[in-house]
Parts: sequence; structure tokens; C-alpha cells
Amino acid sequence: MGAIVASTARPHTAAIAWVQDDRLFVELPTKSGVPYVCSYKRTLEGLTAALNILIENSDAAPPTTRPSVAQAHPTVRKVASFSEDQRKGVRTILKKMGIT
Repeated sequence: MGAIVASTARPHTAAIAWVQDDRLFVELPTKSGVPYVCSYKRTLEGLTAALNILIENSDAAPPTTRPSVAQAHPTVRKVASFSEDQRKGVRTILKKMGIT
């Protein structure tokens, strides 16, 4: 008898929601594989808006690809390397602030 072990019982099209402080977050799957996170106020209106977005996206097509480990989020940009002079300047500022 062959068995398949899944990491979760949740369907790959399911949204995930959580509460943190006074905010309600909903993570929606996308076709590109990079999830979209919506934030709402932790109120009745915020909960209503979050449920509406879940209902609107319930018939959305499942994601076609999963992000690889090396794939970065599309809104994250790699910062260019800093020169040694820039690093020295930052260290000087941090010393003046008493952080280092």
C-alpha cells in the first residue's frame, strides 16, 4: 500500500489568516507562488473586509508554481554593497549615538 505524506492538510489554494496586536492579516496564494499579505484593522469592519477578500478569491485558479528557496519576493531589492568609507561613516555615527 503506497502512502503519500503531506506537510499539511490545507489545500494549496487556501488562505492563511492571523491576528497580531490590533491588526488582522490574510495571506493569499498567487499564481506566481509569492503570497500576497493583506492587513486590516482588528474591528468588525476589518473582519468583514478580510472575509470579503477571501470570498472574492475563493474561485481563483490555483498557483501554477511554487517559489524556490533562492527566489526572492518581487518587492525586495538587493542593496548594492557599501564601500569601506561608507561603513566607517556609519560606525562613526553609531559611536556618537552610543550604540556601539
